Amino acid sequence: MRDRAKHILKHELHWPDYQVDVGIRAGFRCEYCGKDLLESYENYDQWQVDHIIPNGNNALENLALSCKLCNFLKRHTIPTVSAGNTDRESLINAAKAIISERRRVKEKIFLRTLEVIKSLR
Repeated sequence: MRDRAKHILKHELHWPDYQVDVGIRAGFRCEYCGKDLLESYENYDQWQVDHIIPNGNNALENLALSCKLCNFLKRHTIPTVSAGNTDRESLINAAKAIISERRRVKEKIFLRTLEVIKSLR
């Protein structure tokens, strides 16, 4: 079944090999926030592949399935981990921490914006 699905994605729907492999490995969820990218058309439209280490190689190990917001929030950041602990999972977890903090800041700004705009009404 998996081979048939991969064949259809690659040959009928024209997905690049790396998109298929990254999507399957991630269970079609953003590897940073867990958003199901096949839950709806809107979620599917947010599908992006992130280079875990920006400007790094295009090897599958350096690619992560990401939603647009997480990819934007992580932008150009190289996740750092403790010395000698640079496996893919550690890099993903370090990126998650960066994104989580940036999401908190963005949410705080958003809530303050709403507060100010509501006061104008």
